[in-house]
Amino acid sequence: MSVVLVLMGLPGSGKTTWRRGFLAERPGTAHAVGRDDIVEELAAIHRITYAEAWRTFSRIIDKEFRRRLAEAFTLDRDVVVDNTNLTAKARRRILGRVPRGWKRVGVIFDIPEPQLVDRLRARGEAGGKHVAPWLLRQMRSHWEPPSPAEFDSLLIIRPGPAATPGVERRLRYDAPARAGG
Repeated sequence: MSVVLVLMGLPGSGKTTWRRGFLAERPGTAHAVGRDDIVEELAAIHRITYAEAWRTFSRIIDKEFRRRLAEAFTLDRDVVVDNTNLTAKARRRILGRVPRGWKRVGVIFDIPEPQLVDRLRARGEAGGKHVAPWLLRQMRSHWEPPSPAEFDSLLIIRPGPAATPGVERRLRYDAPARAGG
């Protein structure tokens, strides 16, 4: 059975890092789709910043994301959707495109705010994209936890003990079967 994994979490929570590890563990059997990939491609092509690319090409980015998502479901591979996906509406836009019979797994990245702020600060200082603290607060206020009907199972990723940086703790929750799914 094919699987779609819908990542959910704030910027800097570890979604893309987790995605890279997931794909590396399954060469040729999984495919990832994410808006950030498209934004970064456009920024590089036009030699502009991530923020400039997002502001300039947001409609093109959304259209290309939808195209890549539709294509991913035809590749006979599991699909990882790497976006923030903080609201039920954002997740419906993805889940509404999932072919019938696919297993739907929600992957929630739950990270304490101080650790998240440190990660984002370090990323910005290293030349990566910058997320303003006010935007982070705004995004956090929009978080809507998934309902049991959205996914067949949930995987919650939390940082491991402070003594072992980079280690994650995984908590699994298998939802009751969806009607008609």
